[in-house]
Amino acid sequence: MKIRLISFYTEGVPFDKGKNYQKKVKFFLRRTNNFFDSVNIFSPRILIKKDKKWKKIFKDQEPKMLKLSKKNKFRWNKKWSKLNFFEWKPNLIDFFFKKELKSQNEILVYHDFDTGKYPEYLSNLESLKKWTEEKMENYDILLINDSKKNLTTDCKKELLDKYLLKNYENYHHIWGGLIVLRKTEISKQFIKEWKKLTSEFNNRSQFTKYQNYKDFVWHSCDQACLGIIYYLWKKKKPKKFKKIRCVNLYNSRNIHLKKSRVIIYFLKKIFDFFK
Repeated sequence: MKIRLISFYTEGVPFDKGKNYQKKVKFFLRRTNNFFDSVNIFSPRILIKKDKKWKKIFKDQEPKMLKLSKKNKFRWNKKWSKLNFFEWKPNLIDFFFKKELKSQNEILVYHDFDTGKYPEYLSNLESLKKWTEEKMENYDILLINDSKKNLTTDCKKELLDKYLLKNYENYHHIWGGLIVLRKTEISKQFIKEWKKLTSEFNNRSQFTKYQNYKDFVWHSCDQACLGIIYYLWKKKKPKKFKKIRCVNLYNSRNIHLKKSRVIIYFLKKIFDFFK
């Protein structure tokens, strides 16, 4: 069973409007090449060379957001807006899934790139293949949740009301930094729906009229849309939903959980309950 890793980085001006990570690419590849059947890391420039449609996917939305922010006060990230609020992520995963995965049951792992900001990513990547083999047995999709955070923390109220309608206050957060997919029809459909939802600007942009809604911090773009699709499947497609596994990292981005962290987490939950 082949397990193939993909990631994404930016090169900065003049190639794109992100931060320059070019010097870290070789380090990333050196630390991962021996652990996967293949490693592919993409930038806007690489993708635009493959297909001009990517220019639209990387459209700078900062001018539009500046206009919107004059009408309403809400938190938004200028760096994210310059990369079109991560519309690229479901598109990249969809592209690789369709074009590069050759055989049924081949596994695609997407992992975020910034090992400088998050050093724990390195330990993740070096043992991720074995971890994936263990966690993906009998599953088509593997996602990461964080039961410390609710979906309402990073998904704006407009999107929650439109798609989930009610009872979403107790839904946990889904992290978009690590996504694992087996090449099956179920995974193909899941990516298609996530990509479609994220393609609508109002769904992925951080504009909201409800900045002060409960524990809301700010909208997490593609990640928020991923959470919406996950819960839509849970409600409307229970048979297919059984092929999705959600792993709790207990407010961490590290797949190597220490038992002490889990124990402390549950003790805190008990303490909060009786407060």
